[in-house]
Parts: sequence; C-alpha cells; structure tokens
Amino acid sequence: MFNDQKHIRKCISSIFNQTIDNFEIIIVDDASTDKTSEIIRSFNDKRIRYYRNEEKVGIAQSRNRCIRLAAGDILFFTDSDCIVSKDWLEKGRLAFAHQNCIGTEGKTIYVAPGYQPTFSDRVVENHEPGHYMTCNIAYRRIVFENVGCFDTRFNRNSDRDFGLRASKFGKISFNPDMLVVHQRITFTPLQFVRWGRNIENWVLLYKLHKDTSSIGENWKQRDKKSFFLPVVFPERLIGIFFPPLVLVSLTRHRFRTKNDFNLIPFIYIQIIYERLRLWGMCAKQRVLMI
Repeated sequence: MFNDQKHIRKCISSIFNQTIDNFEIIIVDDASTDKTSEIIRSFNDKRIRYYRNEEKVGIAQSRNRCIRLAAGDILFFTDSDCIVSKDWLEKGRLAFAHQNCIGTEGKTIYVAPGYQPTFSDRVVENHEPGHYMTCNIAYRRIVFENVGCFDTRFNRNSDRDFGLRASKFGKISFNPDMLVVHQRITFTPLQFVRWGRNIENWVLLYKLHKDTSSIGENWKQRDKKSFFLPVVFPERLIGIFFPPLVLVSLTRHRFRTKNDFNLIPFIYIQIIYERLRLWGMCAKQRVLMI
C-alpha cells in the first residue's frame, strides 16, 4: 500500500470481520507520506504486523517483502483500496481443501453490483479466470518457493506475470464466491496522462509470455510457423493520425461528473504519451510491437 488514507480503514476492518479469525495481516507500507500509518496503528489488534519501507520501492518489491514476512502456508493477497467479503478467507480456504490447486483467484467487482462507472473512474474488476489480480487471489507458499516471487521489473502487472508463471507449476482455480469489492477511484488529469506509461508492462508481458491480453491486439496466430505483428490498441494508434476518431470513441463512455469532463482535453495527450512509452520500451527490450 502507498498513500491510501482514504481507503485503508475499510479494507482492514473488512478483514477483521471474517467468519474465521485464525490469520495474520502483513501490511507493507511503501513509504507513505499521508496519514496511512496513523490509521493502521489505530487498530489495536496483535494480528496486524505492520512494516514500512524506508524509501519507495514499488508494488512488486513490497509484495515480495510481505511474502518473506508471512508465516502461513496459504497467502491471501488484497490491496488497500479493496473491501473483502465476510467469508473471503473461508471460501478461499475451502477451494484449497476441495480442489487440487496451487492457487485460487476470486471475483472482484467495482464499487457495487450494478454500478455504472463514468469516464473518470479507474475501474478494477474481474469476473473470469486467468487475470491473476492480486487484489483478490491466494497461493500456497510452496508456489513462491518453486516459481520465485514477483518480478520487480514490472511497476504494474507483476501479478499477471507471476500468475502466468505459476500456472505452469499447477492449477489456479477461479472461485466467484471469494468476493472483493474495489473501492471507487477517479483519475485526476495528471494521473490520467501518467496512466499511459503502464503500457510498458505489456511490452514485458509480451516479451516474456507472448501475452497480448487486454492490449487490443488485432491479430491471431494460426500456427507456430505464422507470425503477425502485434498492434497495441489499434484504435488509439489510428487516433493519433486521425484525431476525430478519438472524439468518436468517447461516445462509448458515460460523462456525468466534473471530473469526467475535466479529462477530455488530456485524452489526445495521453494516447501520444502512451505510444511514446510503448516504443521506448520496445527499443529497450528489443521487442517489435506497434
């Protein structure tokens, strides 16, 4: 977690509200500068083990520290901006007891069932297997001993990279009853533009796993001998050279709040910034994507 004073209290409270109570909570604070530390220390419960990084090291390295510090044989992951269901641990533990699996990922919904996000919402949700999101997943400790930990080259998507590696070691089941609600987060204009740099992580995923999920590929590999150049977010690429297409694409989104409309002037800036980060990362990793 990092600078999440707005959400952390609800997150921790939901974990303490479980149907079982034999667990520990490992919290690694990635050098927060807000009141996050004060809120965590206000919980008077010995099951919390709180650690603070002396300097900001990123998500992957912080999660790896959690793994080293945890004592249990099954490690559940969630994020500070999430609320876990009352039987989250119980449902997850049952999956390990009755299924031959090394991990189980749960269902994540954004804000509430039926919630309709608007353009400024940073939506995080998962309704199907294969995404391996650490906002709602659990692994046996032996997986980390055999596969390794989260790759610190990723500033995001290290969870997906780990899941793809772990899935070669054993089965990762999907358990829709292991439910997490992701609290609402909205973009500021600066955050919106900077979000474009996350494309660098998909370059790494493609290099390591040939994984093109969620990057809008417009190609399919028919057999091992055929090769088609992956085009990342083709609509956005066309939009750079034909800006009216960017405005047309906005019709797919809902605009209701001031935050939504404040982002409109920054859309074209974001897609250019995103493409420059993509090509820069491709050059660095010697990967061919457009």
